[in-house]
Amino acid sequence: MSKERDQYSDECIGRLIQEMPESTPPPWLASRVMANLEAKRPGVWERFRAWMTTPVSLMVSPARVAFASLLLVAALGVAGLMGTGMPGAGPGNADGLMPVSFVLKDPSMGFRSVSVIGSFNGWDARNNQMEYVPETGMWVFRTRLPAGDHEYVFLVDGEKVLQDPQSVLSRDDGFGNRNSVLLIKHESEQSL
Repeated sequence: MSKERDQYSDECIGRLIQEMPESTPPPWLASRVMANLEAKRPGVWERFRAWMTTPVSLMVSPARVAFASLLLVAALGVAGLMGTGMPGAGPGNADGLMPVSFVLKDPSMGFRSVSVIGSFNGWDARNNQMEYVPETGMWVFRTRLPAGDHEYVFLVDGEKVLQDPQSVLSRDDGFGNRNSVLLIKHESEQSL
């Protein structure tokens, strides 16, 4: 091995290269080498940019436009029915109950306590205490009630019964007093 290494020293190799006959490559060599090389695959960003900037031709016929329009109208109609037209849809009535706010004005906070009693709570004042809102000067109670008509009054300071001054409907309670009446429809809260 060392004899061969000595035999082919750098000088020897250089001399052998210089003594080699020069030859020109055949004309087909370059094209054949290039044909066997795989094309370089562009990166993701380059492919995305090419996709975004390459114009695309669309063939559209009036029948296709009409069909697509019908599909869009049908989809919007179904979405509209699901959002508002279905029973139980809409704000607050998924369980069939509608939001209701009882309000009694008392700007000088002349009352110590106010409760809402009515046909919807068995005329029980313990669970329907109103809260006083100093910013508005009002007693407020929010609850959820089923559709229908509900009679009610305010119980002030635990002893005085007061008809709702904002209610336009009232009904004789059979004892010489009048109860306010709240009508609730299925679709929305309504106080008369």
